[in-house]
Amino acid sequence: MFVSVLKKLTRGNAVAIRYLLISVAILLGLCFAVDAYVIPTMEDSGKIASTGWKAENEKLLHWMHVRNKADDVNPVWRSDLFPVSAEKHTKKRILVLGDSYVWGHGYSNLNTIWWRQLQLELERRGYHDVEVVGAGLRGAATWRELGWAKKLIPEYKPDLVVWGYVTNDPDEGEQIAPTGGHVCKALIVPKDEDFPERATKLMEGAFPNLAEQLLAIRKKRRGEILAGDRYGWQFGDWEQKIVEGDNFEHYKKTVENVAEFSKQSGVPAFYITFPNAVVFPSSHDKNETFTGRAFYENIRRYYEDRYAPVRQAFTLAGMPFYDILNDFIAYVSSHAAPGSESQKFLYLINPVNSHPGSLACHFYAVKAADYIEANYKDVLGPRTLDKPVSNLPVINDCVPSDIQLRQNKEHAFFVYPESESDLLSMPLRKPFVLLNLAHATRLSEIKLIGEQLKEGDISVTFEEPTKNYDDGIPVELGIKKGGSSCWKIPDKYAAWPVSSVRVNAKFKGANHGIILDMIPTAGAAQ
Repeated sequence: MFVSVLKKLTRGNAVAIRYLLISVAILLGLCFAVDAYVIPTMEDSGKIASTGWKAENEKLLHWMHVRNKADDVNPVWRSDLFPVSAEKHTKKRILVLGDSYVWGHGYSNLNTIWWRQLQLELERRGYHDVEVVGAGLRGAATWRELGWAKKLIPEYKPDLVVWGYVTNDPDEGEQIAPTGGHVCKALIVPKDEDFPERATKLMEGAFPNLAEQLLAIRKKRRGEILAGDRYGWQFGDWEQKIVEGDNFEHYKKTVENVAEFSKQSGVPAFYITFPNAVVFPSSHDKNETFTGRAFYENIRRYYEDRYAPVRQAFTLAGMPFYDILNDFIAYVSSHAAPGSESQKFLYLINPVNSHPGSLACHFYAVKAADYIEANYKDVLGPRTLDKPVSNLPVINDCVPSDIQLRQNKEHAFFVYPESESDLLSMPLRKPFVLLNLAHATRLSEIKLIGEQLKEGDISVTFEEPTKNYDDGIPVELGIKKGGSSCWKIPDKYAAWPVSSVRVNAKFKGANHGIILDMIPTAGAAQ
């Protein structure tokens, strides 16, 4: 029946139908090529963000919630592998207060977060008897951080408090709303009622990467059209508006309260700014089109417009406010290869997450250490440059965190998950267990042993000696088969300390237990 109807419909139009089918086939083939090859390749090079990093970022947020035990009652970053107590175990202690920049939004490695970088930088300078404690939660504004400070300072007894300043910190919405005042909102784009949901699901099912790009363009355009008092302002505009009008008048009172509490506590304190690449949409800053010097001048303009009123408020309140914007621009502009300035991998923790990456976090730590040495040196304790440093690799963070990790001076043991669906996979695009070292350590070889281990695949990241931070780019050591395998660190990286190890494994039975041996380079000074 169907065949006869089709013959009637195509009688006399065979050539036209043939060309139509060929055209559709070519179009589908092009869509497949763009979806499966072009977009992932561009994503891997850091030029765009798509479904690979979007899914990865969701996993990163999940595992940070799981392993970081910080909450509103006690926002101190702590985990099973990184315990922190109110009792001091060093002569000196620095408390770092903040929001998601402290909590670790989008980070796979605890030690990349800026306050951990500060700890490592101080140790590098010879200050081994000072502990850096980080406290913060996602979305915390200054007024909320002040509440924590009032509790944590008497309990943890720091010798110095470092407050991180981020451009959304002046949000006083939760303080203003109960009074009936006008709340300045960030944009939340409502559901797209004009685009059929069935069409969206069909596109996402057939060509997920291509659909992500096309739908993102539509969402961005809808955001530009709908932005305003009703739905909220685009994030870049919102960050400007909260340092104006009623919101900023409330914020100036918060700043005065912070300064007053700081004086009453008797503990020295200062603020430090955290500039980064401009990634937030606004009606004035079109960062996507800028390269070279224009890219950096756009950063300067964006942050200076939002820092200037706040800097004045802190100055009037008598609270030290260390603005590192100009130094940041000078630093990153000298470290980016010509033509690569706007690549997100250079500045962001991942292409779909605007939080600072390893370069920015390390720079914040260096500037904070400089400022502390110049103004609060007595809070650092004795300087012992000749103190021997252990070269034993110690894991202080892992993803996932529920792998029953145990370790001693010679071995680490963990259970590789039965399902790989929740494991991280980017940028390698293959699942792995991630093991992060408290201190980057020069290794000669890595061994895997498992009773039912079928094959292992190892990759590592390094702390480049000339940079003193890990840029997060893994070096693959390859696949080896069998229940006991050894990987040599390539000669090219013999002098580079390893900061993280990624393990992908396959098994021939239900026993997924693995012994991991990380063999330090003989006589290596870390």
